[in-house]
Amino acid sequence: MKHATLKRGRWYGNQRLKNQSVWGINARSVDSWSLNKLLQLRDFIKPHVKKVIRDGESTNFLYDNWHQYGVLASLLSRRSINTLQVLQTDSVVEFVRKVK
Repeated sequence: MKHATLKRGRWYGNQRLKNQSVWGINARSVDSWSLNKLLQLRDFIKPHVKKVIRDGESTNFLYDNWHQYGVLASLLSRRSINTLQVLQTDSVVEFVRKVK
């Protein structure tokens, strides 16, 4: 039973996120109560979660907490993000390739 629950959870997570960061999705009424509660805790949890960049492929440019000043999506205005031509799904390495 435990294995089936974990498998179902992974499948749901993969379907729900679909190449998005958990930090960038919105809560929906059709989501489970527990997922919506976790999403409500993001603002509290986020400052305590740091991301190691490594090669930059798996680090989201806007939503992962990799920069010394924090999560860039919360620091930059929409206008700045549009000016930089950053997509919500861009990794750090994708953004670096764009600006070269």
